[in-house]
Amino acid sequence: MGLPWGCGCPSLTGHARGLLTSLVTLLLLQLGSAQLRVEGPGQLLTATVGQDVVLPCHLSPRRDARSLEVRWIRRTVSETVHHYHNGEDVYGEQMGAYAGRTELARDGLSAGSLDLRITGLRPSDEGRYVCIVKDGDAYDEATVDLEVSATGTDPHLSLGGYEAGGIQVLCRSAGWYPLPQLLWRDARGQHLPSVSQTHSQDQEGLFEIEGTIIVTGSVEGPLSCVVRSSRIQQERESSLHITAPFFHNAQPWKVALALVLVLLAVSIGLAVYLFRKKVAQSQERGESLQSLPPVPGEVVSLWEGLGWVGCGGLCAGGSGVLEEQLEPDGGFSFPLNKGAKLGKSAFINLKSSHKQQSDEKFSLLILLCFCFPFPAEQAAEQDEYSANAAEQSTRLEEQAAELVRKDRELEQQAVELAQKDSRLAQKDARLVELSAELVEKDASLVHQSARLKEQAAELLKKDAKIKEQAAGLVKKDAEFAEQAAELAWRKFLIPQNPVKVTLDPRTAHPQLALSQDYRSVRWESELQKVHNTRERFDNRCCVLGREEFREGKHCWLVEVVGERGKHHSWAVGVARASVKRKGEINMSPEGGIWAVQYNEGQLMSLTSPPTPLSLSAVPMRIWVCLDCTQGQVSFISADNGVEIFTFTAASLKGENIRPWLWLGTNAQLCLRNSTPQTLSPVLEGSCPSPGTPGSPLPGPAEAAQK
Repeated sequence: MGLPWGCGCPSLTGHARGLLTSLVTLLLLQLGSAQLRVEGPGQLLTATVGQDVVLPCHLSPRRDARSLEVRWIRRTVSETVHHYHNGEDVYGEQMGAYAGRTELARDGLSAGSLDLRITGLRPSDEGRYVCIVKDGDAYDEATVDLEVSATGTDPHLSLGGYEAGGIQVLCRSAGWYPLPQLLWRDARGQHLPSVSQTHSQDQEGLFEIEGTIIVTGSVEGPLSCVVRSSRIQQERESSLHITAPFFHNAQPWKVALALVLVLLAVSIGLAVYLFRKKVAQSQERGESLQSLPPVPGEVVSLWEGLGWVGCGGLCAGGSGVLEEQLEPDGGFSFPLNKGAKLGKSAFINLKSSHKQQSDEKFSLLILLCFCFPFPAEQAAEQDEYSANAAEQSTRLEEQAAELVRKDRELEQQAVELAQKDSRLAQKDARLVELSAELVEKDASLVHQSARLKEQAAELLKKDAKIKEQAAGLVKKDAEFAEQAAELAWRKFLIPQNPVKVTLDPRTAHPQLALSQDYRSVRWESELQKVHNTRERFDNRCCVLGREEFREGKHCWLVEVVGERGKHHSWAVGVARASVKRKGEINMSPEGGIWAVQYNEGQLMSLTSPPTPLSLSAVPMRIWVCLDCTQGQVSFISADNGVEIFTFTAASLKGENIRPWLWLGTNAQLCLRNSTPQTLSPVLEGSCPSPGTPGSPLPGPAEAAQK
């Protein structure tokens, strides 16, 4: 039974050949590495941001390293930190972040020391560094892990305002790496939960952290904000003491209640004082009216008893209304009203009124006597005095009645104020009870809130720890993935079935001149004298290889001869055996061509449309790798092991594939032997034997372990 044979199903012979090539390559690497051994510090290095650090690395056993090639990288060869070769520092491939900041210790090279000094450390410098040493075919490497840290400024405390029954306090600190922890502590050293925490990172990679807390009156003593770095076990602390008056405004309802109670007490005291003052004034006015001596000519009321006359005798006889009148000489006279005559005796009914005795009228029978005869003029004056006295008496009685009325109103107002005072006192007592209940509930809520915040802080702490562990696992997973990808990439770059390719002169354009061994081709300005067969290209200066491939993996090396120039142009790749030869051809996968082209300073892949490629340097030696099984065509720079471009999912099945070259003005290409040698050798001379493409490979022990 025959074995399947085709591009889509590789044969066992192809697998055995590839495995044999890999084993031979690893054996050669092991033999080269056995002659050279590089050792690192074997432990983690720690340094501070802004300072200088020395990454140690040395040969074992120690010997002169001035003639060796030393390269410090981060993860891949493209991330070159420092490159030393042929006794000089090479800065063409150095990363921009390390420009002017690295220095290889020249004094220790003769003793096998490969230490690298990095000045002005940055947070981005943290990570793993690889020290690679090559000596001809010998190769080895060592790793150095660097950990960077920075201590920030003292915490800055500030008050934000009143919130949630307390005072908002903010704490801010900057210049930390890695991200620190922000903690709050009271006077007893107990941790307080934060309301919120935020952080940001500046352009240099340093962290700034900010935290907020609500402080209530229950927090005694000074409040401390601590910013701590767990990596270097350092912390910064600042304290703030908030006095009791600041917390009075934190609960406005208590302030309003106290103000209302004070105003109520002042109002009640003022009302009582005014009421007592009015009562005292009323009593003084009543006493003054009773104690005033009678004015001459003033009519006074006779309250009770007998009336005395100025002459000292009793008056008797006659009857009428009598009003007591004070004479200018100090005596009293009782002039009779209508119907009575002087000098006559009569019985008189005396009527008087007094407001304080409820206007009751009473009469008194007195005996009048005639003392002296009065002239008529004196009688008229007595009548006038009597009228004035009556008018004044009426006016005083009205004033007394008004005072009595106001006195009653004041008494009524005093009663109403006393009732209001009693109601306000009851309300005040109720408010005090409610205030006590609210204070008790508030204290219970504060206690519950503190307990919930502590639980939340604990959960956040655990969550942060879990996230940190997850981040560490993700980081390790990424490192493992990078190492696996790097190992796969290095394994891929080892040529699988390298072949010797020659050019087919029957397909060469008339302007192309081939060497005698058909391994080199050069563009000529004059046409060659050749037959124009149907296999020969007549429009584009192209040529095909003699070898044809349908299955397996194959690779060959093409070298650009001469100096790089903007006026040169060339292309290398593969093409179908049935590619169009006559007239204008489509140099793209649609036309059956998979290649990369250099045209006047620009390198591009011949896709549809062409894709410009950005490389630090245009490669002079290119590996063309053909994988019929996977349908891939890859181009790799043999100068530094960098992948140039890969065509995936190429339609390679069902037809033979041949090497393909295109040359422009003044271009020259040659095919070199494909023998596995040291990775990325430096060009010396015109066309040395090329090396196997790739990047720094692991040592034999590490490769066997992986």
